[in-house]
Amino acid sequence: MFRGLITGIVLTIAAALVGSYLVLQTGLIPANADAKPGPIEIWAAHTSLDATLDREAPTRPNPAAMTDANLIDGIKSIYATLRDMPRDGTGHRVGVRCRERSQSESSAIGNRGRGR
Repeated sequence: MFRGLITGIVLTIAAALVGSYLVLQTGLIPANADAKPGPIEIWAAHTSLDATLDREAPTRPNPAAMTDANLIDGIKSIYATLRDMPRDGTGHRVGVRCRERSQSESSAIGNRGRGR
């Protein structure tokens, strides 16, 4: 009885290894980076991210209170930093990859977060 159990475990592991090898060798797993992830990959990524964030989240209270004044000061600080960054020959800021927003877009984005 014990010998049959060990044989079954060994055969199961061998079958999984052979199956994995065949799947890899036949190219059934897409190698392109822009492929849509499958449901198992999405589940695994979300589960891992949630566990990592839960484990590494700070346990002490936030040193900066979440008040409108603090948030506005932070926004002003970020825009001041961006304003002072050097620009390349085309007028784009060096080291900034996102497109620059107009004042109306920035206002619309800032108003979206109200009430949450």
